[in-house]
Amino acid sequence: SPANSCFQAAKPADVLPHVAISLGWEGSKAKAAVAPLTARLYGGTLTGSIGVAAQGTPQITLKQTLRGFQMNALLALMQLWESPEMQRYFQYTFNELPKKLKDPEFLAVYGAGALSRTDHPELLVADYWEQIGAYAKHGLFDEASWLDIASAQVLRSWQVLEPIVAARRNSDGNQATFENFEYLAVRATLWNRRYPNGNWRRGLPRMADLDKS
Repeated sequence: SPANSCFQAAKPADVLPHVAISLGWEGSKAKAAVAPLTARLYGGTLTGSIGVAAQGTPQITLKQTLRGFQMNALLALMQLWESPEMQRYFQYTFNELPKKLKDPEFLAVYGAGALSRTDHPELLVADYWEQIGAYAKHGLFDEASWLDIASAQVLRSWQVLEPIVAARRNSDGNQATFENFEYLAVRATLWNRRYPNGNWRRGLPRMADLDKS
């Protein structure tokens, strides 16, 4: 005769808030299900279910939905970007550093070995883009969303800091120095070529068009 049983799993904090495992069988037809399955991972949420049916050819069904992973990463990067301290580094890099880089003696310092980030905050800007470039390269957040927001800032930073990157690479003979920063600059360049007039959603009217209607 048909039979069913259900097991309610424990609830480890922040890992499996709710898991129900049900088992059922009827003759030679056996079924098992884990549902709903919920886990919190890297600031996001995984929800779904797993089902197993042993009738004829065994079948395994997996359903899952990921939410919040990329958004958490983007929000964290935006918060760091907008922090007063980081904004000071950007302002120095954009406004003061270009004048100093015109001095060959100043530029030569970057080929002399390790430099203090306290004395050279522009390297913290390069470090910032290096980190984001690595995240983008490995698909850890939505690259298109970031480039839609910050492609101009990426390229402005690269234009100022490229002589420094070149000096560092010439010094240690390693072309991998700040390679993820360069990767992000290339991606930003391609983005701007694809969307030279912005990335407005196709078919959506502008405010000026609405005012005329």
